[in-house]
Amino acid sequence: MLGSSIGSLFEKYWDQSRKYDWEKNFVPVIVCIFVVSFVILIGTSKLELLPNVILGCITAIFAFCAYKYTKEKFRLELFEKRWEVCQHINVFCSIAIKYGDLPKLGKPEDKDYEEKKQDIIEYQNAAAKSFKGEGYHLRSLLFSKDTEDTFKKLNEAYAFLSNSYLNSNEPFEGSEHLKNLSKIYDELPKRFKPYLYFGDYRND
Repeated sequence: MLGSSIGSLFEKYWDQSRKYDWEKNFVPVIVCIFVVSFVILIGTSKLELLPNVILGCITAIFAFCAYKYTKEKFRLELFEKRWEVCQHINVFCSIAIKYGDLPKLGKPEDKDYEEKKQDIIEYQNAAAKSFKGEGYHLRSLLFSKDTEDTFKKLNEAYAFLSNSYLNSNEPFEGSEHLKNLSKIYDELPKRFKPYLYFGDYRND
């Protein structure tokens, strides 16, 4: 009975400690540990152990700094990869919206032939690096399920526009897909804000 009570009490405090913001309150915790240790050493007349306590606190501070540095470095690298995907989505949407379809190349001597050719290459490259091929695997690693609807609409638009491009003689009926792309393009910062938000860092 006593064992179960102690176990439940320990579990309660363990849950509370997990919810505690150790990063934000790390310095006060270290100070409290040092003060408590100092009082105990005085009470037990073991002040010769004080250098060990000081060294332990310094080691804990260095370990915490290393942890914070590693965490922020990983966060920045993750941000850069996510930002790159979003940039490619931006390029993909803007090219499709620019032409209202994929541009038909026409003849090499046409004035805008090279521009259209470059846009098609960028369009294909942007799709491959954001939601097709390599991008398909990246999106599952970098983003959560709340972005699935956005990537689904991008993929559907890509499939429809590519089919329209290959079968240029058929009437184009992609207004709904272009409308979706236009909405994604306009709401891109909002849609991916949880993954690209720096909060108060913007004000530093």
